[in-house]
Amino acid sequence: MILAVSNLKGGTGKTTTAVYLARFLPAMVVDADPQGSALGWSAAAAEEGGDLGIDVVHLPDPKLAERLPKADRLVIDCSPRDHRITDAAIAVADLVVIPTATTAADMDRTWATLDVAAQLGTPAAVLLVKVRAGTRSLAATVEALADEHVTVLEARIPQREALAVAWGRPLPPEPYGYDLAAAQIKELLHAR
Repeated sequence: MILAVSNLKGGTGKTTTAVYLARFLPAMVVDADPQGSALGWSAAAAEEGGDLGIDVVHLPDPKLAERLPKADRLVIDCSPRDHRITDAAIAVADLVVIPTATTAADMDRTWATLDVAAQLGTPAAVLLVKVRAGTRSLAATVEALADEHVTVLEARIPQREALAVAWGRPLPPEPYGYDLAAAQIKELLHAR
């Protein structure tokens, strides 16, 4: 199983989503972002005296399909900027997971990411992150995605300070809904 965690907008929670999904699948993270955020998180957590509990490799290469490590499950953390690498990751993936908040800017790039996945023939599912329950923006986003028949994971990742400051630290035991998202992804891929 290969997941590509992608959104063509920066700051949508791709690295956090990739790391947490890898924890609960379990899987290896392929950091395909030239910034190396997942790899940096892993190194910083090790300096803190812990680790992420997952393996992370850095592979920011448009030819990553030829160089992917051998593993039963891979989660590719994609770049929002280098479209050659992101396209390569999406093309090799079994599913694209698109983390997005319900802001207009995040959703604008979510639609563009859905278009890329469709052009490359890879199924996609949206994961709503930084969610504040009961808001108009959440309701409007869910309705807009449903109107376009987009697959949306039922798990909702809440807006939490602990997630905002998680980078560089070992993962806490709290799953924040990523355990449910991982289970839904398994079911979705099993059904295909």
